[in-house]
Amino acid sequence: MNTFLGILGTVTVLLLGASVGVMSMSPPEYAIARGAFVGAMIFGVLTYVLWLSTTGETLAVKIIVGTICGAVAFGALPVVLNWINATEIRNNKSPKYAGVLHAVKNGVLYSNTKNLGAVSMIEIGDSGTKIFTNEDQPIINFYGTPLKVEVLDGEAKVSTQIKDETGKLIAEINKNEWATGQPPAIWDRNYSDDSFEVINPNGDVVLQIRALPDRIQIQGDWYGPDGHGKRMVKSNDPANPGALFLSLYRGKEEAGVPHVPIKRMFQYPSALHFGELSK
Repeated sequence: MNTFLGILGTVTVLLLGASVGVMSMSPPEYAIARGAFVGAMIFGVLTYVLWLSTTGETLAVKIIVGTICGAVAFGALPVVLNWINATEIRNNKSPKYAGVLHAVKNGVLYSNTKNLGAVSMIEIGDSGTKIFTNEDQPIINFYGTPLKVEVLDGEAKVSTQIKDETGKLIAEINKNEWATGQPPAIWDRNYSDDSFEVINPNGDVVLQIRALPDRIQIQGDWYGPDGHGKRMVKSNDPANPGALFLSLYRGKEEAGVPHVPIKRMFQYPSALHFGELSK
């Protein structure tokens, strides 16, 4: 019996250690932590119940030990589980530097039949200006950096890279899986399930994407290794709606061309306004 109790006690300690250990991982394994802690409590109670049937301790001692163990087990259980849950919620609400875009399904079906073939489509912001191409080829190639949209699993998925005017990679998206550099390479970024935006150190939007079931809405700045770039942006002139392709050189617009920034989609800083759209 003593050997069996020793095994149960060891399992209890190991489960407690596992619960603490997986919470220290990056990212933590919340489900494992919850399961390990609940398991530790169950094994702890089972160990005490079996210990009650042993001899060598007075009834008073067993009652005192049981009271202490019960208070620890059943008092700690809700506290620890609430802490794990709160940590998971807090971490999930903290903006990260990588993620995946998923189009919000609104009943629009993507045209991807065998008869018509797969057609890639982007819209420049919400300007109404759309560009189509066969998905075997990039829609546009900016100074050697392709912008490509594919239809995978019935969903439009985009791939491209964003570099600063010195040629340093600051953001990348590959089939809707995105990642960005961290400050000071960028100032901030914000995102939701279907939208993503990157702000450069000057406070300007350099990439903005929204995934729709039938197309990708996108605006951004694409630079080549020599500092020359192109901005693809929605026109801000009501008299001349549509989209613009502006020439850039090391962060500045071409001489004589009106300044047309990409309007922010989200509120900032992201740490305080995670996923909140601009009003």
